Amino acid sequence: MDMAGSESGDGMKNSKLQVGESETKKLINKIPRQVTELCEKKPATNKRTARINMIIDLVYQLKEEESEEDDKLESMKKLEEEQKKLESMMKLQEEQKKLESMMKLGEEKKLEEEKKLEEDTKLESMKKLEEEEKKLESVKKLEEEKKLESMKKLEEEDTKLESMKKLEEEETKLEEEKKLKSMKKLEEEKEFEEMLKRVHVDIRNSIIRDFCFCYDAKLTYDRDSTDFCNPVEMLRLKGYAQMAIDVFNKRQHIQYNVDEIDIATTRIVDDGFIVFLLFTAMADAVHQFNNVDFFRADIHGGTQLTEVTYVDYSFLYDCM
Repeated sequence: MDMAGSESGDGMKNSKLQVGESETKKLINKIPRQVTELCEKKPATNKRTARINMIIDLVYQLKEEESEEDDKLESMKKLEEEQKKLESMMKLQEEQKKLESMMKLGEEKKLEEEKKLEEDTKLESMKKLEEEEKKLESVKKLEEEKKLESMKKLEEEDTKLESMKKLEEEETKLEEEKKLKSMKKLEEEKEFEEMLKRVHVDIRNSIIRDFCFCYDAKLTYDRDSTDFCNPVEMLRLKGYAQMAIDVFNKRQHIQYNVDEIDIATTRIVDDGFIVFLLFTAMADAVHQFNNVDFFRADIHGGTQLTEVTYVDYSFLYDCM
């Protein structure tokens, strides 16, 4: 800003000097012309000519002085320009020095920054190394703890396995004992079933004997025998059992359906015949307490009418 102000002030001064010089030159140049005009208008005299010559001499002197002044001014201008150049050169040198100093300062700062960066990187690397060492130590501790836990778990598992083995042995012993008990029970049940079968056969034989001999009847059907397989006789006997169960169903609220004929005997009488039946029947779904119930029925048949004279549960037959 100072340099620009000084240069603008010098420019203003130079312009003013140039304007004054041009005006003086004009006046000096007018003087000879005016003198010549006066000489032409008025007659010449010695005094006048002498004065005119003096004036002309003065004018030429003034021109010479003016030319000298012009030379001086030009020299001054040159000097001023050289001074300006020198000043500008000095300023440039100062600026270069400043720039050099700035560059030096910048380089020094860069070096300092680089040193700081190196130190920071070293510190960071040291911190990272310390952290990694800590991590490694923690990892080692964790591994040791895991190993200890695994060892404890293995010991616990060993103890558990031993206890499991003991339990398995005890369970196997208990299972064997249970198996033995169950085998004994099965054998006892089989023996009991065989005994029941024998008793059942004995009871059936006694019932058949009672029906045949006591009532003077003839055995017409036996479920456990293969000698009785007449389908017409089977249909007739099932029809009699259905008649008997229909009579029974009318007496109470539980409804039964004929399941199977067990034993049938027939006795011939004067007015027809009497059929003695032992059969099983199943109760309906609402009143079905047992799978089957045993019934005994007497059917009296003749030439005109066949009727049920007796039907009820066979409690004696239930004992089988």
